[in-house]
Amino acid sequence: MNSSSDQLCQECTEVENVLEIDIKRLLKDLATYKRGKELTKQEKLYLCLSFLGNEPIDIARIENYQRLYVEQKSENPSLTEEKIHKLVEQKLRNRAHDISHYLSQSINQYILGLISTFDNSISDKNPRPSWFKIFFLLKANGYKKVAASSQKPSSLKRIVIESEDENNLQNIIELIKMVNQKFGNGSLSIEEIESEGDEDNEQK
Repeated sequence: MNSSSDQLCQECTEVENVLEIDIKRLLKDLATYKRGKELTKQEKLYLCLSFLGNEPIDIARIENYQRLYVEQKSENPSLTEEKIHKLVEQKLRNRAHDISHYLSQSINQYILGLISTFDNSISDKNPRPSWFKIFFLLKANGYKKVAASSQKPSSLKRIVIESEDENNLQNIIELIKMVNQKFGNGSLSIEEIESEGDEDNEQK
């Protein structure tokens, strides 16, 4: 991979800082499942946004909401804000459908190819597992970002959060991002996620 691989986008940096995934190594290894070609900027963006808990509709909003709102406001000056919002949401749903298809033909295939080497119950012919499970598999198989050696272990404090709902992962990520924005990146990070259902897969 060329030197452009060393320049991470903001979202990739967040994945490294918040989720502690070695994103550079992951991107390099995923290229193997793209016939050796480096992932495009869009593929990297969608991958990292997905890791950060965003569904296709969320990605569509992040990428297009402001532009679509301005367009609809300009094209329909007589419409109320509510109607403009509905028009924008319809276009975003259409865009989300396109993003979902794009992911299924690209990122999902690369991810499935990689994680199937960790878990033989996973196949590229099956639907992609949840991002929660993908995150767990990567961390359990060598993709955990090594913390900076300059930080003293004795200064670290660990918080354990237990939840039966996988969807809470996104809320936890958002909370950590807010804390890091206020006190500086690296104030909090996710060290490990353990799932009772996944522990059985780890033991072979």
